Amino acid sequence: MSYHHTQFGWVTLGMTLVILPVVVGGLLHSDPTTLMFVVALIASMATLFGWLTVDIDDRRLLMKMGIGLIRRTIPLDRIRAFAPVTNRWVYGWGVRFTPYGMLYNVSGLQAVEILFDNGRRVRIGTDEPEALVRALSAATRKAGVASPDEFPRDAGWPSQARKIVIGLSVIVAAWVGWNFYAYTKPPSIELSNFTFRVGTGLHGADVALADIDSVTLVDNLPGILRRTNGFSSGGLLRGNFRLEEWGSGKLFINRNSPPYVVVRTRDTFVVVNFRDAARTRELYERLSALAGSKQPAGQGP
Repeated sequence: MSYHHTQFGWVTLGMTLVILPVVVGGLLHSDPTTLMFVVALIASMATLFGWLTVDIDDRRLLMKMGIGLIRRTIPLDRIRAFAPVTNRWVYGWGVRFTPYGMLYNVSGLQAVEILFDNGRRVRIGTDEPEALVRALSAATRKAGVASPDEFPRDAGWPSQARKIVIGLSVIVAAWVGWNFYAYTKPPSIELSNFTFRVGTGLHGADVALADIDSVTLVDNLPGILRRTNGFSSGGLLRGNFRLEEWGSGKLFINRNSPPYVVVRTRDTFVVVNFRDAARTRELYERLSALAGSKQPAGQGP
């Protein structure tokens, strides 16, 4: 043990000595259970927050408040810097959240602020800040600084970088998961007296009925040369593809569930089907009737 110091919280203990007789006197003639509960509550506050012990050895700094139920261990290899500070009175005593990290304090306004390697901070109240700084310097082999303004600015960058990488990974995974879910859903179809729309995921096609040259129902498609911009998995093809003989067009199909509705325009083609063949044939009937160019089933473009 290179450092051991206990600071008594005279404010906490003094208030206990003042308040306890007053409470006992006020509740002396009340229910004994209530009196015992209030006395036990006041006494427990004194034993939990009445003093603060700081121990430093060659591995860690250990803080214990009162009888030790509230404690915190800080590995020395995580300490990046430290400096004496003066707390504002509004921060109070006990265990408190402050703009400078968690504060452990039982009396007075003096403390030592510690900067961790991940950028977080903690303040330890003490009535001998210079001695605590010297003990930390000896244990960590790092010189204390005059104030937190001199703390290194790069503390926490590795931690922040890890958080950014993890965040980006989660976003990418969510994006991939959403795309896979969206593309495995059946294509959505919108038919009006003027337009035929089909889409799934981020890909879609919008064809004016007046531009349709033919609508056919086929059982086989030409070989696929390549996917130019789309989704392909488990026989599901969504997006832009290049086919043998037909050239470039859009596919919204389940390759394992023929037949396929082929909509041909002057420049390109759109192929759609569903896992349910009856639904595919129903789409063919509706679309070919609207387009006014129904052809016998099985005839390709």
